[in-house]
Amino acid sequence: MKPTPTRVTMLDSILIGIATILSALVVLLPWKVIPRFMQMANDFGETLPMGTRFFLHGGFGLLSVLLTTTGTLLGCGLLVKGRRTMGRWLLIGATGVAMLSYVFVVLGLYLPLVQTASALSAE
Repeated sequence: MKPTPTRVTMLDSILIGIATILSALVVLLPWKVIPRFMQMANDFGETLPMGTRFFLHGGFGLLSVLLTTTGTLLGCGLLVKGRRTMGRWLLIGATGVAMLSYVFVVLGLYLPLVQTASALSAE
């Protein structure tokens, strides 16, 4: 029995779920985690490294949020419309961008710790 064009397979459902969860994480990071981290760094009075400022400030977060949510929504819409190949590629791309941006933000959060540890070991 051949599936109808609007039918979503189990693999598509898993891909939609993963892309949605990762997109939600990327959306929550700039509004929940990063402001608290920036406030903590300001309370300690330390200057953040350039890499941290790049990954934690508005432009990078906004770009990753736009790419992941747009890719997820368009991918889901194309899957429902029956354009499976393009929808799957968009979902895979959105998942990849979400994972990379999450890795970069975590890296940006750990850079000040590495800088502090280097300063302490030098003394």
